[in-house]
Amino acid sequence: MSRHIILVWGEQCEVRVSPLSKTVFRAVGNYRSQRVQSEARTPSTALKRWKWAVQFRWGAPSLDSSVKLTSDGLTTTPQQSGFQRKYPAAGPNRLVK
Repeated sequence: MSRHIILVWGEQCEVRVSPLSKTVFRAVGNYRSQRVQSEARTPSTALKRWKWAVQFRWGAPSLDSSVKLTSDGLTTTPQQSGFQRKYPAAGPNRLVK
């Protein structure tokens, strides 16, 4: 049995991989206090499937599109549309001649 640390959305999770038979490996670990397990033909594939199972079950963490993650915390940044980036003079309150 081997122990691995898997990083899921910035959170470290301890996952144990053990052989069930000669060609089947099982990865078992906890995420948010719930047990998650996966099986595959190789230990590395079992770990990948474990991470995929966690990501599928809980989904990606939601961040508002106007929020930018920085080292000092969350900072809001204004978002521009593609048209506004290409034609900066054509803002929402400006007329284009």
